Amino acid sequence: MQSIPVRQGRTRRNYYEIAALIVSAASPERKTRLMYASRLNLDVLNKYLKSLIDNGLLSDDRVSRTFKATPKGLQYLKAFQDHVAARQLFREKERVMRSFLS
Repeated sequence: MQSIPVRQGRTRRNYYEIAALIVSAASPERKTRLMYASRLNLDVLNKYLKSLIDNGLLSDDRVSRTFKATPKGLQYLKAFQDHVAARQLFREKERVMRSFLS
């Protein structure tokens, strides 16, 4: 799976971007690694983990205390990557159109 592009600078990340970072890092990993990969504090990470598990994107192994992406989670990653690619293409086309008007 390709890596998730991380925004540069101090821009706010949306839920979908953070979820993609967590799901892409969960192969399987413990909370600490997921916290570093997503650049979230533990309280916020726990909220995301609960949401991602409830939605079936992650599974948790209570014995080894690890989290792993489910097949649905991998589908989500593919959809997110397609979204990012489409957004980049849209921005490029918008720049071309602007160049005709200036």
